Amino acid sequence: MKEKNYLFLSRLSSIGFTIVICVVGSFFVGLFIDKYLKTSPLFMILCMLAGIIAAGYSVIRLANKIQKELDAKDDRNLQGSR
Repeated sequence: MKEKNYLFLSRLSSIGFTIVICVVGSFFVGLFIDKYLKTSPLFMILCMLAGIIAAGYSVIRLANKIQKELDAKDDRNLQGSR
């Protein structure tokens, strides 16, 4: 039982890491492109927007996966109690 709880908590914590990695990673990519092309905040802003969109998409996918696992767990619990 504890192992399943730890697995669930690790999946939830991956949502936060996904957001941070997408946004911060895209910030530094945009910063690098801006320094290389000397186009000050243009690519930083564009990459940040792309990172936010990617983070949102990833969070939705992870949340759906967690929800499916919870639904399957509830179905198993209901079948076991009959």
